[in-house]
Amino acid sequence: MLEDFSFMGNTNGNLTNGGYVADFGDAVLISMKHGLYILDKETQDWEKIYDREVKFLNISEGFIYFLEGKHTICEMSIMDSTIYAIVQRERHNYDEIYYLGLLDEHIYYAGFWSESVYRLNIIEGEEQFLFHTIGLNFALDPYYLYYSDDRDGLIRRLPLDEVDSILDMEPAAKTNMWLEYQGFPMDYGIDILKQGLDRKIEVNDLAMEELFGDDKSVFNMNFYEEWLYYAGQENDETRNWDDDRVCLYRISLEDFEEEVVSEDDIDYLNVDDGVIYYRNNSDQGFMYTISQDGLVKNALQIFLLLIYT
Repeated sequence: MLEDFSFMGNTNGNLTNGGYVADFGDAVLISMKHGLYILDKETQDWEKIYDREVKFLNISEGFIYFLEGKHTICEMSIMDSTIYAIVQRERHNYDEIYYLGLLDEHIYYAGFWSESVYRLNIIEGEEQFLFHTIGLNFALDPYYLYYSDDRDGLIRRLPLDEVDSILDMEPAAKTNMWLEYQGFPMDYGIDILKQGLDRKIEVNDLAMEELFGDDKSVFNMNFYEEWLYYAGQENDETRNWDDDRVCLYRISLEDFEEEVVSEDDIDYLNVDDGVIYYRNNSDQGFMYTISQDGLVKNALQIFLLLIYT
């Protein structure tokens, strides 16, 4: 198995859109309806390596991790295509996995019906429950697990270096800790980053940091430099319910102020090397790029050709 961990298994931009594509070196992994394929970038040759559709592709040194169906996380050897299930939910409990991201030696994933987030050590095979949430979207960086919570519209993040120490605590100590320190900064990682929020931190929410207190449904979280970009839909009393647009926002990870980047109705947001891509539902669903500050916006050339030819 793996020994040197200093990587993520895929980009947040790919994972937030289902993780059907993953880049590794001279090839690209692509999951389609009839199987999983490797595409050689230079020769453009295709090879099918698995006969079933999978999603949330993550690559580590020599292995591919993915979700098959709704219940099974698999590990597959790139060298010989050996595959086995490392997490398999029993179908009778109806819990469905709907996010999967690899960071170093851990896979983080979410259960839809259990409304829970888990962590799996791919070396030891140990699964740990982390916290409850009705999570709309997740994203990882080397230090935090970010998620948007459908219960209150907040974006939160979990400091990953605090997880082990908190999980190792006795249940009674953990409960007393939360009863005593609920909602206040403390050594175990609670850090309220925006004051004046209506804080509703639960005992089983570990050491969450609230980044933004607006009432939005948040999707497609991506990072670039000091910014968190996302697609957001207003949910509060100011919303015009005749207008269901999902707009493009960003939050500074330095001062946690939010900005509107574009008021287009967007989805399939992906930020790659400073370029922001999205589908513009305000313009017939064509693919667009936009600058980081939102001042320069262009339809991709392939779609311009479709319009004018």
